[in-house]
Amino acid sequence: TQGYGCTTYARCNRKNAPYSGAPHNGIDMASGYGSSIHAIAKGQIIANGKNDGWGNWVAIQHPDQYNLVSIYSHMSALSFLQVGTPVSAGQVIGYEGATGNATGSHLHLSIYKDFFTYVSDKNGQLYFNYFEGSVNPMDYLK
Repeated sequence: TQGYGCTTYARCNRKNAPYSGAPHNGIDMASGYGSSIHAIAKGQIIANGKNDGWGNWVAIQHPDQYNLVSIYSHMSALSFLQVGTPVSAGQVIGYEGATGNATGSHLHLSIYKDFFTYVSDKNGQLYFNYFEGSVNPMDYLK
């Protein structure tokens, strides 16, 4: 429903733009509320959380795929899989939702070459880097 980069919705470099003028850091896909979300490759859950922007989200590191990290956000509930859990390609890791800053039910998928988390000084919630370090998921998905 939305691509990576300077999309029409992102309105890059404009005041009052949805992402503070930054490009969209992933792709949005919609299959319907409650649809299963599958891991794009095998790996291990390295972080998860809930915050005002991303809603319920989970991060998976993929050592066999250039050590990339995939992020799945706006899930209907916080992933039932805990940090440290290994996952296989295609494994269900959660369900589509509309948590956080979302205009409707969808999955937001981001892929990072460089990934880090931090706790927001404003609300104490766990976040991850936004655009810096991200890559276009379409360059890695078949």
